[in-house]
Amino acid sequence: KGFIKFDLQEKQQLSKDARKFVLDCLHLNPKKRLSAEEILNHSWFKSMIEAEVSKSAIRKVLVKDMTDNLKHFNMMNYLQKSLLKFIFEHMSNDENLVKLTQMLRDLDMDDSKVLPRDQVI
Repeated sequence: KGFIKFDLQEKQQLSKDARKFVLDCLHLNPKKRLSAEEILNHSWFKSMIEAEVSKSAIRKVLVKDMTDNLKHFNMMNYLQKSLLKFIFEHMSNDENLVKLTQMLRDLDMDDSKVLPRDQVI
């Protein structure tokens, strides 16, 4: 009764400061136990809160970057589909198709049959 034992795996994962914090929170003598105010002002507890705030800020930046990238991807995808639709609708006769083919060949300077984005935009 009144003995706190950490599993070996738990003990290895917790820092000394974290273990001391837990033990101080669970002290058998209520007078020696940390109060709510002492817990909130404890250096280890504050460092954990600051670390979580930093992680949260990083997550927000990453989510914004991913969202921006997806919007850009969707925009480029929409542009590509719109161009293909335009080509099929307006290049219905052979003469226009020949002109378009020649224009694309002219853009393909290295004859790779691939047009890099910087050559097209």
